[in-house]
Amino acid sequence: MNKSAVIKIKNYRRIYISVAFFVFIFSITSLYLSAEKAKERDNYWITNKSIPLGQIITEKDIELKALDLGVIANRYFKQSESPVGLFTQNSIMKNELITTSNVARTTEFRNVSLKIPNGHLPPTLDENDDVDIWFSDPLTSNSILLLERISVVWVDELNTNFGGVSTVVLAIPQDKVATLIKSSRSDGLDLVQIEK
Repeated sequence: MNKSAVIKIKNYRRIYISVAFFVFIFSITSLYLSAEKAKERDNYWITNKSIPLGQIITEKDIELKALDLGVIANRYFKQSESPVGLFTQNSIMKNELITTSNVARTTEFRNVSLKIPNGHLPPTLDENDDVDIWFSDPLTSNSILLLERISVVWVDELNTNFGGVSTVVLAIPQDKVATLIKSSRSDGLDLVQIEK
């Protein structure tokens, strides 16, 4: 092998080693930057208590938590985008992130307070439960499903005495409020709990 061929081989080796070195440095730098970026956390709004359907979010209902949400971050409210003053479109559980799709500036629901005899309420009824509202006509003894899947906003402490009456606040679609109030004038309402 002549001298010029040996020099060419040495030059190629230097080039390959230099390229490999730069690729190695680039890869290590990229991995380091990715790891550092993964440590970056933004503050997002989460609930510190459960918020029923159709309720306005107040400052007392939420708090900030530092999280790294990556590519799904745009679905949730960051610190700079406060959800205070918006209405819930669904019930939100305690310690849940507030999604942009779960709130709105207005609501189609109205809080309706009903006094219901305890014998017509599920014994384990609680806030954020869903119920069907049945109406039994005392004259004909027929029962009809009045409203389906209605969210419970608030329940007075249920009295185990079946002769007592408890107050229940429900989130009712605005166009159904009149029907419910008309039916509630008699003692024919029953709330049937929907299992989750």
